[in-house]
Amino acid sequence: MKRLIAWFFSSIFVLNVFSQGFCKTPAITDTENVRRLSSHGNRSVNTSYLLKVYFHVIRNSFGMGGISTSGVSNAYNILNSDFNSRGIYFYWDESIDFIDNNTCYNNSPNSNIFYVNNHTDGIDIYLYPSYSGNYAGLANGVGVSSEFYLYGNYDGTPLCNTHIISHEMGHVLNLWHTHHGTYTEGTPMTLGYDGNQCKELVNGANSSSCGDYIEDTPADPNLMGKVNAGCIYTGIEKDANNQSYNPDVNLIMSYAPPSCMNYFTTKQGLRMKESIANLPFLIQTQYPFSISGPEHPCGTTTYSVANLPTGYTADWSIAPAVNFLNSSILTTNSPQQNQCTITNTIVFPWSTTLYCDVKNAAGATVATLSKPIRNTFDLTFSQSGFGSYPSIPASTVVSDGTIVVNHKCWVTLSSEYFDGMTILHTGASPQA
Repeated sequence: MKRLIAWFFSSIFVLNVFSQGFCKTPAITDTENVRRLSSHGNRSVNTSYLLKVYFHVIRNSFGMGGISTSGVSNAYNILNSDFNSRGIYFYWDESIDFIDNNTCYNNSPNSNIFYVNNHTDGIDIYLYPSYSGNYAGLANGVGVSSEFYLYGNYDGTPLCNTHIISHEMGHVLNLWHTHHGTYTEGTPMTLGYDGNQCKELVNGANSSSCGDYIEDTPADPNLMGKVNAGCIYTGIEKDANNQSYNPDVNLIMSYAPPSCMNYFTTKQGLRMKESIANLPFLIQTQYPFSISGPEHPCGTTTYSVANLPTGYTADWSIAPAVNFLNSSILTTNSPQQNQCTITNTIVFPWSTTLYCDVKNAAGATVATLSKPIRNTFDLTFSQSGFGSYPSIPASTVVSDGTIVVNHKCWVTLSSEYFDGMTILHTGASPQA
């Protein structure tokens, strides 16, 4: 289950002075999650991931005020626009949970909201009103749990309709600020404090062990109040080698103005995908796709994608290729759209992997599914006779030890005692 941590603040929003900091995410992480990632190293991850998101809109007790439906849609579109290039996609079922409560609506935001209608199978996004004068975003730690909130507006635009929504999502997906370590964050005695943080050098020599721990993000001294309206860095700080900082003012995880934020780096994308692949609370947020169908296709067998959302499509393939008389055993969009069939007419053993690229309405691949398939069965016998094997129906085993097997599904037999046993290639196809 996701880990919810209550942070009690009497006031955690920021007045309209951008230099004071718009992100109030506590500088803490889960040391167990850090261990999980380090134990996997640079393991390969899927090309793409689709994560479920849930939107909650805080209104007054009369059901009035709050972010509009179009504002929520804009927020969702910004997330996909900012993350899709890194192979991370979001799925929203277009429903909104309205929290109609004057106490929540009229007072400063508080992380206790994370306990309201929270989900374990998706990322919860809580949207407070876009009052002018105040703005803040807060995630429940860095790579700790799957929820965050946004409050207020920046230069007249609701905060959820700026890149700050992607900034807070970045924290959920285990990204630190780009100035982390170079500008010390957090309190040493706080549970989850990152005691390993250290100042990153401009030459990048220690970029994997200091700063935000990501090698392709330049050293950043904290951009608050140091980037002008033209997105030009105006700071004068130097590092321990007396080299002037040259930070990237377009990085979403920086403290540049939202109008300058633009993208995530390649290695930030890799860290996020490694986290999605390995951290339990993020694994739970992945959309629950799966290939439905047996491991052993005998005769003509149909495969489909379980839980395929409306408007999404399935693109099927197999590798390595398996052909019979110059024709593939795979037929796509059969017997129905987004399904496929495997026709096993081959009398020699084969094994392959069935792949499915799940594509959204825009045609982008949001997930790649796989399922090993083969036309061979592994059966084990014992001295007393036939040992149990769920893939072969009991009716195919005759009392005298004779086994009846379909001639198009090969069976591998292993036993110390084959004496007196007969194998006949006849009968109905056993399905795995």
